[in-house]
Amino acid sequence: MLASAIMSEPKNSAVPAGFKLLVRDRGFIAHVGPLYIPDVPGRAGDRDAAVIGFRVDERHCNLNGTLHGGMLMTLADILLIYAARRDLGHQDFMPTISLAGDFLAPVRVGDWVEGQAGIVRATGNICCVEGILRVGNDPVARFNTLLRLPKGKA
Repeated sequence: MLASAIMSEPKNSAVPAGFKLLVRDRGFIAHVGPLYIPDVPGRAGDRDAAVIGFRVDERHCNLNGTLHGGMLMTLADILLIYAARRDLGHQDFMPTISLAGDFLAPVRVGDWVEGQAGIVRATGNICCVEGILRVGNDPVARFNTLLRLPKGKA
């Protein structure tokens, strides 16, 4: 399947003002989007947080009609790595060592899910990042991760 077909807009695809497409047209991320980032840093009101959002489509849901937990975990992994790369100022590969999360509320087709994340601590070779996913003002999931840093990048 072509990446352009994979990255097609969800049916109810209204994206909030102030967001632009995060273009990732190859690899696994091409299958889970489209994902959006603010077109101006600090758009979500927290200048210290990295932000990613997406509109839930039917293909993101489980048989119960709610957002699949695997999609929430995938979004969290992408968001937390994005935050670490942004905050550390480099784009080097940072593999996930661990990813833990809590599912707090169901998410439905058409919902706009917006995540914020930031670094808790970075040492010589490990970076700890935490984030929260919301629908409107309501938290729907929270996550934390440990990432392996390239040598000399903390």
